[in-house]
Amino acid sequence: MTAPEPLPIFWLSKARDQRARQFDYLLKLNRDVAIAMGNSVAATVARLSVDPDLSRVGRIAGTRELPVPDTPFILVYRIEEDAIVILRLLHKRRRFPTAEDAGVERKPKEKTVASRLVEAMVKPVSNLQARIANLPRRAQRDMESAVKILLEEFEKATTDSKAEHRRNGRILKIILFGSYARGKQVVDPVGRYFSDYDILVVVDHEDLTDAARYWDKAEDRMVDMLTASGWPQPLNLIIHSLDDVNHQLRRGRYFWVDIVREGIALFEEPGFPFEKPGELTDEEAREESQRYYRSEFGGTNRSLAKALFDRSQVQKSIDPEEQRKWRNEAAFDLHQAMERAYYCIMLVLVLYQPKSHNLNFLSKRAEQLDERLIGVWKTDTKFGKRCYELLRAAYVKARYSAHYKIDDDELDWLTERIVELQTLTRIICEERLAG
Repeated sequence: MTAPEPLPIFWLSKARDQRARQFDYLLKLNRDVAIAMGNSVAATVARLSVDPDLSRVGRIAGTRELPVPDTPFILVYRIEEDAIVILRLLHKRRRFPTAEDAGVERKPKEKTVASRLVEAMVKPVSNLQARIANLPRRAQRDMESAVKILLEEFEKATTDSKAEHRRNGRILKIILFGSYARGKQVVDPVGRYFSDYDILVVVDHEDLTDAARYWDKAEDRMVDMLTASGWPQPLNLIIHSLDDVNHQLRRGRYFWVDIVREGIALFEEPGFPFEKPGELTDEEAREESQRYYRSEFGGTNRSLAKALFDRSQVQKSIDPEEQRKWRNEAAFDLHQAMERAYYCIMLVLVLYQPKSHNLNFLSKRAEQLDERLIGVWKTDTKFGKRCYELLRAAYVKARYSAHYKIDDDELDWLTERIVELQTLTRIICEERLAG
């Protein structure tokens, strides 16, 4: 097996100056000790170039720390795409590094997008941050980029808001959850399957959870970033207020308890902790699941019935424009039936419904809960892919776009898939309620 190519090492100018001062001081005290410690630092840096992950995660987001053996020093560094950057050589007895020690210059100016971003990235975080060390290095780089994008785009989206709570709105936490947080991600380039990055953003006001107003651009940029990296990495983003999350934790909701237990904090503002999860008995959970099942499965049935009625009206009309409108309404109602089916599954199984109309996101979240849902959409053919994309677009375009068109064969194919999804939804939910 071929050994990995060593990464080049670069010292920031302040790190070089710091190293020089440290060893000038040691030389005055004891030349032999200074030389021995210098050799130890050089050997440690050489090891680092071959194995950058041998250290611990840094106490400042985006950095790592490696104690130098037989010396009082700690190397603080950052792993770049194709190099290692030494940020500081710190004495263990010195104060903990500040933003300047992480290689970030702070200037006493009014906060801009960039300065707020830098300040946020170096704030201390809770012990959830330590779990980031368990992520693959590629995922760590992706998440560092994602945090920057989220903070930047949120700043842009809120700057000109008239309402003070929007203009001064804050991101309180950014948390990675799901398979990557649990260490059970799948990366299969041959089979073209990649586990999703699931990201929760917690904000300080419910109004700031509006996806179209504050988050769509950030999500688009993150998708572009992942696409440009050469990995077709799926990404799911959910936004909730801290009050909402804590309310759900107090009620012992499984979805939120799992995030607190397993999630990785990519960014946190200090002073805004999650509340201690409450106790939810099996009986209470089953009763609530039953209420959700009655409500949401009925909604799925009603939406499907509406779609079938719309479809029947196409045959009764002789006006082509009226036929187009009935088909579009059928497509929208099929979208709603699919959406309600996935809502039903998630509410019954984990007592959680995401604030999303994105069918890709909803289907993947549901498929993670029950593998029987995988393959329902049969998108391995061109016709299947086209039908599914028409359904995805129907939530907006079937209602508002004059260019949206769907034909009878496509509606019939989609209806068959929705009926299959409806059947699976009933089976999955009733199994859960019976258990």
